[in-house]
Amino acid sequence: MEQVGFFTKKETQSLSRPNGKKYSCSVCGLYKDLETPRMEPFGNFKKGILNIGSTYSKLEDHLGKPWQSASGRLLEKTYRELGIDLFEDCLNINSVRCHIGEDKPPSNYSIEACRSSIFKFIEKHKPKTIILFGFPAIYSFIGSRWQKNLGTIAKWRGWTIPDQDFKA
Repeated sequence: MEQVGFFTKKETQSLSRPNGKKYSCSVCGLYKDLETPRMEPFGNFKKGILNIGSTYSKLEDHLGKPWQSASGRLLEKTYRELGIDLFEDCLNINSVRCHIGEDKPPSNYSIEACRSSIFKFIEKHKPKTIILFGFPAIYSFIGSRWQKNLGTIAKWRGWTIPDQDFKA
């Protein structure tokens, strides 16, 4: 299969959209000029916990590892207090698999471009628990399946919802 940069020709084309491109990392364009384009999930997943965050920071892109910012250190400390190791017990991904540049939330378009790869990771690893951090993660995980207005992060904060599609 012919490669187009990081992607095969098949990954960049589809008949499902008018312009012939499907939602994928290549149409998003964030992968350009990154040290870690399309960052892979990180962690040993010993307890079957999947953490989905928003997007990677510049530092995380440079190190090729998620949760390296202040919020990541807080998450790691909080999990440790609960007897969970963030990198041994969990698998960690973000709703957008590339660093988006400035400190701003990812666009819905970028999230939609990465959604299929997020779902593939979920199907492959079959997590027992999926924890969503931030509205981009919520939009990534349920935005395509929720028929009503998603609202804001405040609407979803604190909910525990059994997911029938992914059995998590």
